[in-house]
Amino acid sequence: MAEISNTCVLLMGMKYVALALCVGLSFPMSVGAGFIPLLLDKTPESNKGWITPEQVSGCYELGVLKWPHDLGEDNVFITPPERIEIMSEKGSQGREVNGYLVRPAPGVSPSIHRASYWRPTGKKTIEIVWTTGFSGVFMKLHVEREALKGKAKPFWDFPRWGQTAHVLARKVDCGRNP
Repeated sequence: MAEISNTCVLLMGMKYVALALCVGLSFPMSVGAGFIPLLLDKTPESNKGWITPEQVSGCYELGVLKWPHDLGEDNVFITPPERIEIMSEKGSQGREVNGYLVRPAPGVSPSIHRASYWRPTGKKTIEIVWTTGFSGVFMKLHVEREALKGKAKPFWDFPRWGQTAHVLARKVDCGRNP
């Protein structure tokens, strides 16, 4: 499988069709650190009717994600803060230029991740990325009233069988401390 991952790195520099081939080959194993931002860059935010930052900004209680397999010391790389603040401020540094900022909610300890951002992907969907630059968590979420529902998947800079955790994030007051 390492050969497939190396092939994907080479294919990412080619045309969009090659990127689709790479995605099909590598996604079950691993999602490389450069993969998520590259895909997100292809998502046009200018579509009319897509969710706006004002519709989702605020604090959400994520809780602890329940992964099917314990990764021991590597759990830290796939663990975002339990409460987050989704902001309407556009990212301006590093990978955060790919979307709007996401931060730990006030009073919550930060995770190991160096960058976190979100992007609208449709009328009622968003994606959130938490990354160290090499590994992290990618969330695909559906906006339902005062909640975000969907799935989280870890990504790594090396081949590793994927996992999925269900996400149910409820909107909470940003000033509330647990």
